[in-house]
Amino acid sequence: MMFRVIFALLAVLWLAGPLRAQTEYSSPAQQRAANRKALKDAEKQKNQYQDSHLGVTRQSLRAGNSTNQPRKKDGRNKYKYDHEGVPRVLPTAQNMIPKLRPIRRAPKKQPATPAL
Repeated sequence: MMFRVIFALLAVLWLAGPLRAQTEYSSPAQQRAANRKALKDAEKQKNQYQDSHLGVTRQSLRAGNSTNQPRKKDGRNKYKYDHEGVPRVLPTAQNMIPKLRPIRRAPKKQPATPAL
């Protein structure tokens, strides 16, 4: 039984070696250099159209940032009716906060005082 466990463990470790080779570490400086090279090569190509999905901002490409862009402040939240003509009613902030009941603890029992 122990032989099978050791054999299975060695087989898994042996197979995990080639899988590790599919990814390689690259520092942020190497990534920037590769990006500059790719952009320089892309400028040499003659394209009839521009890929709009490649037009991203520097802010969205920063490490650790989301790709979501800031929402437009064009007054969309002030619309009083939706696309079907139904009035748009937003709940108040007080209704959105869950109401918590206070924890009531039983009063501590006072130790009995000895009668003198």
